[in-house]
Amino acid sequence: MKTDNDIEQLLTSGKKLSLSVTEKDSIKSVLLEHASATLKYEKRAVPSPWTSWMLRGSVSFASLLIVFMGTAYASQDSLPGEPLYAIKVHVVEKMVALTKTTSEERVAYNIHLMENRLDEIKEIMSQDTTIAPEDLLTLTDQINEHATDVTTTLEGASSNHISNGEKIRVLAKLSGVTKAQSKIAKGKPEFAETAETINETQESTTDAMTTTIEEFVGEESIEVVNKYLSDQITDVGEYVNASTTDESARDAVERHLYDVSEALIDRDIAEALTSILEAQETIIADLYVEDSFTEENVDSQMLSL
Repeated sequence: MKTDNDIEQLLTSGKKLSLSVTEKDSIKSVLLEHASATLKYEKRAVPSPWTSWMLRGSVSFASLLIVFMGTAYASQDSLPGEPLYAIKVHVVEKMVALTKTTSEERVAYNIHLMENRLDEIKEIMSQDTTIAPEDLLTLTDQINEHATDVTTTLEGASSNHISNGEKIRVLAKLSGVTKAQSKIAKGKPEFAETAETINETQESTTDAMTTTIEEFVGEESIEVVNKYLSDQITDVGEYVNASTTDESARDAVERHLYDVSEALIDRDIAEALTSILEAQETIIADLYVEDSFTEENVDSQMLSL
């Protein structure tokens, strides 16, 4: 067994060893032959400076993409006032909006964003912490912006792309969102600064609905209009009979149904359509305000709406 002293002597002796010129040349020759034989089987392209640069660029882009996707995912549940909310609204949602190329897609996406904003209002209202008025104002302004985008898109879309019946359906849902916001805001001092914007959204939606109803009645045959009105009356009546919602909402819907019957007696089809759509808007608003609100719930409850 070698002791520490023995090992130290071996290391010292090794340092004194040296190779002759002939031995060095022999070793060099063997190494070159080995390298030559290896290259015959592995012909590797020598990377150019451009390849190296592109590789570094690809890695950097991939890293940035991973970071962005992670941040986008993390921002999904963020609320106004939180660090990631601006990324969610001004980056992620804007990028998704760019993928919506048709009128139908843009309308549907803006409605979806309005529903998100409404859900965020409900979320911050349910928190025990003090609500910052500017956060509610931000959400209200965004709802107004999305509502304006919807009505503008519908106005510019021909009946060949979006039928008047589909426009009415969209506007009823749009009005339901704004009425839900108004219902949540009613009597709450936190919404004082947003009242004007909420009213502006409701008024513009009502004006768009009135114009669309007039176009629908004027352009479609009486059979088509009557069939559409009959279907909406049936749907609203079934909802009222099956509804377990609060009594005030049910009473409001029944009043609208009474207005429908009065309009039919007067043979005012446009007014009858307006009244039945107001009933639908009330139902939609009530569904949105419920704690069990989901987009699918609203769509399934309204059937043909």
